[in-house]
Amino acid sequence: MGLAWLAELPVLHTLNLTECRLVTDEALEQVARVSSLTSLILKATSATNAGLQHLVSLPRLSHLDLGRNWELNDIGLAAVAACPELKVLNAGSFNLVRPNMGNNPKGLQKLEHLSFGGGFAHIGLHLLFPLLRLKSLHIHGIGSVTDCVMRHVSASQTQLQHLSLRNGYSLTAEGLKLLTPLANLAVLSIGACPGVSRAALEAFTVAHARLTMIKEGCCPLLADPGDVLCALAAEPAITPGFAACVKVN
Repeated sequence: MGLAWLAELPVLHTLNLTECRLVTDEALEQVARVSSLTSLILKATSATNAGLQHLVSLPRLSHLDLGRNWELNDIGLAAVAACPELKVLNAGSFNLVRPNMGNNPKGLQKLEHLSFGGGFAHIGLHLLFPLLRLKSLHIHGIGSVTDCVMRHVSASQTQLQHLSLRNGYSLTAEGLKLLTPLANLAVLSIGACPGVSRAALEAFTVAHARLTMIKEGCCPLLADPGDVLCALAAEPAITPGFAACVKVN
């Protein structure tokens, strides 16, 4: 798919390529010529981790949405970490062997909002952390919202302010208790986590002096009578409100 014409749009800020199956790594090379781009959505395309290296040429890229089916590996993570202005990242799962650029001042040091969770199991997720400026973390899916993942988060993300957990059918009250070290947590949004009772949430509130809000409620999509919690908070916005936006079909 030819996207070279995008370079003729000097004030283009947002590009949505969702479900453009003909968008490959070669197409990303053409996208990378749009230096004004700040937000890019690649959900359900044919691009790969190798193609993400082209995004390094986008000096203003701050929002990247790869979609819940994207398995980010070492190659892809290294490319994403090399985007100097990246603040918001949405991905599916992680398949990592090498530690990320978290301790490198040139890698992921401006990332403030992270959302992940998809259909694949995580491998080496602990290698993703620490993310030193991360303020908001949204995790969803049975393979992502687990006691093990909570342990990784609590051990490295003590500066976290907003945590959203959805569809964590294997998360337990003990897993929630692992998050106790997150002393700066101000908002907890938890949903469809049947192993976490209201009593466990109340105990968690008592242990966190700065916690100002726990969002909960029933979920009609799950035929939930109210005993199972469902998050009401929206995940971090991935697309800024720019007028200069192109949706390619």
